[in-house]
Order: sequence, then C-alpha cells, then structure tokens
Amino acid sequence: MQNYKTKLINFIKDDYLVIIFLLSFASVAGSLYFQFFLNLPPCNLCYVQRYFMYPLLPIAALLILFKKKINSPWFLILSVPGILVAIYHVYIQSTGTPNISFIPCSEALPCEVIDIKLFGFLTIPMMSLMAFAGITVLVILSWWLSRKSN
Repeated sequence: MQNYKTKLINFIKDDYLVIIFLLSFASVAGSLYFQFFLNLPPCNLCYVQRYFMYPLLPIAALLILFKKKINSPWFLILSVPGILVAIYHVYIQSTGTPNISFIPCSEALPCEVIDIKLFGFLTIPMMSLMAFAGITVLVILSWWLSRKSN
C-alpha cells in the first residue's frame, strides 16, 4: 500500500502539469463542442468562465514543453476567480434567480437556464466549477508536497 501512495505523491508532485493540461483541454474542447456541435450558445457568465479557462491550456502546454517544474501562480490567478464565477453561475441556475451581477445576461440567453443536466446534477457551470477546483487543488497540493519533501 505504501508503494502506491508514494507513486501517487510523486506523480502529483512531478506531473501535475499534465493533469492540469488534460483538465483544461477537456474544458476547452467541451465548451467548443457544446457551442458548435450541440448548438448551445454560451451566456455571458459562460464567456467569463472561458476567459479564465482558455489561457490555462497554453500555459500548461508551454510549461510541459519546456520542462519547467515550477508551480506557476498563473494557475491560481486564473482558476480562483473562475471558481468564484462558476459558483455564482451554479447558484443562479440552482435557484432560478435571474443574473443581476456585474455581467448581466441578455434576455435571449439567460444565465439561469439549464441547457444540459447529466447524471441529474452535472450542468455546464458545474463542470466548469469541477475543472477549476481540480486545477486549484492540484496546484496547491503539488506546492505543498514539494515544500514538504524539501
């Protein structure tokens, strides 16, 4: 059992960028799939979440490409506000409250409408929230593990 734990810790500490790349790639590809193949136009809050998610993909790709083992604060600078916007979006969808935030949605594309609901709970903003939270946890966990081993 200890061997698996050590392998998992080393994987998270050394290869967290690969997981971040895969999470951000799946998020970008999923958002484009929903928009262009399922014809689900994004609302304004969806666009804001994209503004925070899309830069994570090239940042992770470049760090992997140049074999940088740094714990980039750019991930947290982009993922934490993305979490906050996603939480707000999930809240207005779950309560049906109209969006009256700093980024109002149009009447044609209201933010409180649920376009997709997988497994009874997984909406598009919930998927975004899970991706942002996963990235944030990975960055913090890898930072903590690398500090602990030094």
